[in-house]
Amino acid sequence: MPARHPHVAVLGAGVCGLAAAWELLRSGTAERVTLLEAEDRPGGLARSVYDPSGLQSDLGPHRIHTELPEIEALLGDLVGPEMVWVERRSAMHVEGRFVPYPLGIGSVVSLFGPVEFLRMGLSAAWAKARGIWSPAPANFEEHMIRAFGHRVYGRILRPYSAKVWKLDPREISVKAAEVRVSAGSMGKLARRLLARGRERRGEETALREFRYIQGGVEALVRRLAEKVTGAGGVILCNHPVERLTLEGSSRWLVQHCQGQFESSAVIATIPVTHLSRMLCGDDRARPPETAVEALRFLSIDLVFVKIRRPRVSENHWLYFPDESIIFNRGYEPSRFWAGPGKPTGSTLLCLEITARPDTPMHGIAEADLAAQVEADLLRTGLVRREEIEKSFVVRLPFGYPLYDCHADGHLRTVFDHLRAWPNLVTTGRQGLFSHNNMDHSMFMGLEAARALARGPEGAAAWYGRADALRHFRIVD
Repeated sequence: MPARHPHVAVLGAGVCGLAAAWELLRSGTAERVTLLEAEDRPGGLARSVYDPSGLQSDLGPHRIHTELPEIEALLGDLVGPEMVWVERRSAMHVEGRFVPYPLGIGSVVSLFGPVEFLRMGLSAAWAKARGIWSPAPANFEEHMIRAFGHRVYGRILRPYSAKVWKLDPREISVKAAEVRVSAGSMGKLARRLLARGRERRGEETALREFRYIQGGVEALVRRLAEKVTGAGGVILCNHPVERLTLEGSSRWLVQHCQGQFESSAVIATIPVTHLSRMLCGDDRARPPETAVEALRFLSIDLVFVKIRRPRVSENHWLYFPDESIIFNRGYEPSRFWAGPGKPTGSTLLCLEITARPDTPMHGIAEADLAAQVEADLLRTGLVRREEIEKSFVVRLPFGYPLYDCHADGHLRTVFDHLRAWPNLVTTGRQGLFSHNNMDHSMFMGLEAARALARGPEGAAAWYGRADALRHFRIVD
């Protein structure tokens, strides 16, 4: 029989927390579930923003692609009729012009010439041959060089990787390369370019099409929240958690900005660094601050530029590896969403910037950031000055876990201490320090609830299998 908890607290009401709460209630693992959300509505990163005229955008376009059968079924139940297939179109700004991305043979030859294209091929072949007798790659750079060769890596991949991660690629963990699938290797890239037809499901190196939820990702959040509240769960927004106190051997006192309550178990989807610092009670040791401090997150600044034009580009994503341009990539929400009432005379263009907390970019004023984005946007030739109406900024302080070469060791130290706290499970993108997609986060929430169903032993054992949950295959 599964363990039965009188009251479970779920910290965070993003898709991971909502999925965990739903599974707790659906399975009967919890009699009561209370979700505490710091923001003014559920969703976490799966939220939408609106400008006064009604233009809408997700916080990043949450395209739907999953290789998890359980999540496929759950998505079908929640938003099946609203999902539509979209044929992907992306471009990269290289050498001052836009070319289709992922790069095709014609684009590479056009950009760099046939001689350099041949050199790239020879470089990749040599790297593959050397890999037969060379030791396993120790970092991101070594992995990518082995997959693509020095010349492709140096001309295309290194600049973009350093720009996004804000680290020298030699300092980035090899796992950051292993879990992300964009082209895979020069061999896979060539097969994808030259083969007729589609790649087999589960072996895609880059998505040719994807599904999108008409009306934006908040439709999924609403349906999942309705399932939770319909089963008796309570969602408290504007309720950030301040402290978790263990009283006795199995009773948690959950303190938030407006009061406190008792629970028998806790599922946390908040940043694992925050969780570690808010624990207190009895003689159990909190994770050492040196390990917690070493786990860093990249912040994401999303600058939304309103353009007086129905459409800026025919592409869904635009990538900018040039380090002189402040933003990493951009997307145009109207290319994804075609809901009723969408204004047709203007469009939003969202430009994404990553920053480390220890760099000046992290603290730049919003007005200065928007001005720099607008200036760089003009340099790309996508828009003219008179077409820019206004800009606004949305800041996400915990965007991407920063996978440096030492992060796994520090995370293991943190997990080793967390397992000593009874009926406490950390999960999700921020809780497991995992750069994953929305479907993975939902699955992590379901699995966290099932760990509590196995009692204190299941919660403690969770940290032993966390590494497998942190390394899902990500297809761009």
